[in-house]
Amino acid sequence: KFCKFEKNDNLDMDTTVVFSCVDSMKARQDIFEAYLELENCKIFIDARMTSNLVRMITHQKNEDFDYMNTWFPDNEASEEPCTAKATCYTATIAAALMMNQLILHTRGMPIYNDFTVNLLTMETQICRQQPTGT
Repeated sequence: KFCKFEKNDNLDMDTTVVFSCVDSMKARQDIFEAYLELENCKIFIDARMTSNLVRMITHQKNEDFDYMNTWFPDNEASEEPCTAKATCYTATIAAALMMNQLILHTRGMPIYNDFTVNLLTMETQICRQQPTGT
């Protein structure tokens, strides 16, 4: 059974969202800068991953979270062997977490701006949560 949103579900459905799922930090910076120029776009969701680690960074225009503090040049990124760079289940989990961030946003609920999920240790680290009432 599919979930259907009705007009009275109290969701902000007039929002354009930007999902960033790229391998280059320079591309992330370019995408983020373009997002800032989009008037009707209120949320930017960036998934970064290695073979067993997902980092989710979300920026909403109505808050003071500085996304660029999470950015670093490509040459400072961790190097992993090609076979360890990505796994399909990690990518699937990253996609599910991105959608969860969007659902929280559309429902006006607080989101986690920056968090990491380590699938090897089953640990979650929350680096920054949106303050309640924002």
